[in-house]
Amino acid sequence: MRSRLRDKKRLPRPPAPPAPRRSAGAVSLTPTRMLSDSHSLRLPLQSEEKQRKELKREVRYETEKKLEKEKKIKNEYERETEKKNEIKKNSKRIEKNTKNMRDRNEKQNQNKSRDWEKELSNTYHLDFSED
Repeated sequence: MRSRLRDKKRLPRPPAPPAPRRSAGAVSLTPTRMLSDSHSLRLPLQSEEKQRKELKREVRYETEKKLEKEKKIKNEYERETEKKNEIKKNSKRIEKNTKNMRDRNEKQNQNKSRDWEKELSNTYHLDFSED
């Protein structure tokens, strides 16, 4: 009958009975408290756990920072070496090109002078050959 009334009126369930009480002399170790060697010092476990977690977080943060710095330095070094290598390649290429151009110009000049010598020798019958 009680359940029918509760269903009809939609009353909430009664609260659970209170937990059994311990005797006054018993020492309980709750998760928030811990006994040390001297009974006068009681350190809360939660704060120690928080401190440990905070330390872990700080250490992790510091190591991540160090890794990021090392990564930046490494990347910067790699970029610098790439730039230097590129400059070396370019300078070698430029040297090679200038040398080739000089050689080409010299050949052209020699050919022009030969042509000029031939023309002169044909007109004036001169011999420019070196003895």
